[in-house]
Amino acid sequence: MTTTRILLAGLFTATMFTSVASAEELNRSQISAKFQSLTPFEVMAVEDSPLEGLYQIVTTQGVFYASRDGQHLISGALHKMEPGLPNLTSERQAQMGAELIRDLKGSFVTFPADNEKHEIIVFYDTTCSFCHRMHKELDALNDAGVTVHYAGWPREGLRDRRNPGSDSMPNPSQGYSELMAIWCDENPRELLDANANGGRLRPNACTNRIDEHYDLGHILGVQGTPAVYDTSGNQVIGGYASAERVVEALEALNGQ
Repeated sequence: MTTTRILLAGLFTATMFTSVASAEELNRSQISAKFQSLTPFEVMAVEDSPLEGLYQIVTTQGVFYASRDGQHLISGALHKMEPGLPNLTSERQAQMGAELIRDLKGSFVTFPADNEKHEIIVFYDTTCSFCHRMHKELDALNDAGVTVHYAGWPREGLRDRRNPGSDSMPNPSQGYSELMAIWCDENPRELLDANANGGRLRPNACTNRIDEHYDLGHILGVQGTPAVYDTSGNQVIGGYASAERVVEALEALNGQ
């Protein structure tokens, strides 16, 4: 049995599925349907788990594990029991994140480096003072060969919590509206510059992919802004950092 080589680290939150079937094994479609009937999370994939006897459910809010009979759900990090305790949950999240980053790349606000050596995604909120402070590191990052892609990530969520509206007509949060002001502009880089330097934004609305940026952040494990990841979905820095520290972290990730 391979289970003796797996460590379930941390305190798992075990949730009983409401049993609607016998202990017979459910297929992936049934697991997906049951999970989505009990949670608001969108299921992106149901696959075999590295831990024998479980399904791995990849969602817009992270990775979960379900017993094959659909009666138990586990939320937490799955580690391999070997030196360094590799985090298999984080590895799967990064893999899914990398796939989404490739798809979303054209929707980011990008400041390219002339002599590109690295690329980073910075999750940005218009009201985040540390985001503004980190943007002042942009020239130094570009000079060091780091292309910076900004993803919109409203810290207060996509909807106004006091008046969320309806599913057919959601009411956007102030942060989402201000991010749309940047992404809807003909010159989003200039408007992002202005915001980072204290400029006020007039809320706007247009067709955009900021909601997908928001989901991407949750998949990768973003808790707040700024959050910095590479294009492989690996976290580089968890908050504000100088250009020098970002470059050091990137080089460490790449074994340089």
